[in-house]
Amino acid sequence: MNSITSIYLDLVRFLAALLVFMHHLAYERLTGTALGSLGVFGEDGVMIFFVLSGYVIAYVSAEKEGTPREYFASRFARLYSVVVPTLVLTVLFDYWGKQLDPSLYEGRSNDSVPWLRVLVSLSFTNQFWFSDIRYFSNVPYWSISFEFWYYVLFGVALFLKGNIRWVVLTVLAVVIGPPIILLAPVWGLGVWVYRANSQETFSVGAGWALFLGSLAMYLGYRYWGLGAQLTALSDAWLAPVVEPVQLHKARFFLHDYAVGLLVALHLIGANALAQRGTLHLHSFERPIRVAASYTFSLYLLHYPLLHLLAALSPWPAGDIRRTLMLIAGTTCVIVLIGSVTERRKHVWKRWLLILWDEIVKRNVRPSRPGETMAL
Repeated sequence: MNSITSIYLDLVRFLAALLVFMHHLAYERLTGTALGSLGVFGEDGVMIFFVLSGYVIAYVSAEKEGTPREYFASRFARLYSVVVPTLVLTVLFDYWGKQLDPSLYEGRSNDSVPWLRVLVSLSFTNQFWFSDIRYFSNVPYWSISFEFWYYVLFGVALFLKGNIRWVVLTVLAVVIGPPIILLAPVWGLGVWVYRANSQETFSVGAGWALFLGSLAMYLGYRYWGLGAQLTALSDAWLAPVVEPVQLHKARFFLHDYAVGLLVALHLIGANALAQRGTLHLHSFERPIRVAASYTFSLYLLHYPLLHLLAALSPWPAGDIRRTLMLIAGTTCVIVLIGSVTERRKHVWKRWLLILWDEIVKRNVRPSRPGETMAL
């Protein structure tokens, strides 16, 4: 991957995390109404993450992780190195926050059957079919379940061959259920971007057209409210089959497809400009890389953290001092936590590779004297 393309992907990843963060920061109970206009892009931020994820996973599986062993160990290590601390800290943040200001959590954090919430969150089964089992107050956690199963589906499609691949994919789709499958094309757009960038060479003119044109189309899409129209259309299609609200986040799948396609076109344009030496980002590489290294922790922890900080705040919602406290507090805590969790990824991967090798060793029948091993 071109180094400039890599830097730009990190920049987009950080901006996507900021969109989700601003979406939740703008909640009236947290900061009043002053930031309301900044809170409309949260769903789009998640779709940017999905496209980026598909792109990066397609790249690493082709260039670095060409075996099931490497691929699955890397995916699990990436998730669990941040997910496990997130699950622990969410419980601690919620407990502390509820002691200080229970009203912030009323109707927004479900504590019933806690062992089940932990189990389904650890196994990424919290979004199967029409279930939407929230991990206490951690609303953004829903998308991690989607991500996990896209990793699994892509790995199965990549490493299994023949009829068995389609059998396993079909069984997984039936087990997982419609919501996760409905948004899979958005993740798949990222795979398409990688393959398009690998196989096609675009001119500078085409690169600028895709890079700027996709931004202009997105602004027009937002300005004319086309997302609401697409959601109304998808609701009409779904109504005879299923109540649209039962799909939870996947209810907006047509809107998500549109946003995902624009993101994909934008990334193709960015890569074309990077390949032609037109996109200059080397001077900003270090701050972009540093900021991007905290995006996963920011995404997963900001919501329960914002509520805890709001409970700690001596100022009411709407006071600028409270808003600044929430921004500064979240930044400091995420940098502190992320500095630990992000560095544990390689430790997790090493453990997982050892576990994989041990399982393989136990299940491979040793050859008997006189037998030759099949090659």
